[in-house]
Amino acid sequence: MPTRKLSPNNGRGTRDAKTQWLDKALEGKSSEIKARVLEIILKMGIDPENEFFVIFVALGQLQVLIEDSPSQWKDLFEDFREELGEWATTNVETLSHLTHKTETMERLAQSSERLGDTLNGLAQVCNGLIEQLQASNLLLTKSICQLHDSDSDLTSLVNQTRQELFEYKKVLSYLAANMEATNKLVSSLPVGLNHNKIQSNSASRPQTFAEWFQKIKREVSTWEGRFLWTVVVSMVMLSAGFLGAMKIFGGERELLRETAIQTQWLLEKANRRDCLEGIKKRNSPECKQFF
Repeated sequence: MPTRKLSPNNGRGTRDAKTQWLDKALEGKSSEIKARVLEIILKMGIDPENEFFVIFVALGQLQVLIEDSPSQWKDLFEDFREELGEWATTNVETLSHLTHKTETMERLAQSSERLGDTLNGLAQVCNGLIEQLQASNLLLTKSICQLHDSDSDLTSLVNQTRQELFEYKKVLSYLAANMEATNKLVSSLPVGLNHNKIQSNSASRPQTFAEWFQKIKREVSTWEGRFLWTVVVSMVMLSAGFLGAMKIFGGERELLRETAIQTQWLLEKANRRDCLEGIKKRNSPECKQFF
């Protein structure tokens, strides 16, 4: 290849040519990169007028890039590692929140299940109480009907007892009048006659049943005997009537007492039901004993 002669300003022209082509090839790059590429070309001894000068400039730039790449990649990987660490931290926090949320949901599910079981138990208890209340209402209705019937029977029984007592009172009044008349009649008898009669009776006291029967028969045949037997029979009738009246009145009094107890029990039961069902207020005097 023929060599070209350089003019006296050949060195300056060569430098300007190098700078011109370098500026065109590395347009937009920093001065540091341009200086490093120019240094590589000068070390290789490439002529700026060589038609491959631009290619050599590009190769120099590529070499500079390759030399600078490890530090840039290191910075890039450092940035990437930091971003990856932040992403991992975020994911760990997200997973922790998800785990906590899952545990919370499991606890809520268990609580809901227990609550459902409790509600089922309460529903069964309420159903049992409703059945008991219905049975109590039926029993109370029957008891009230029985109470009305007992009240009617008791009223009629009291009226009947009052009428019977009135009749017994009339009989007792009649017997008392007879006793008073008998006492007056006995007191009007002669004293000597009664004394002699008593002495004769004590002297001739019978010893056997036949003698007693004959004596009673003789006494009844006389006027005085009939009178005495009338007094005795009246006393017996008076005693029997009085005892019968006391017995009947005692039985009626026991029936009245039992009816009063049953009535009080039914009223207390009805009062308790009204208090428990809220018909009556809890702070009322009737309901204080149940709360």
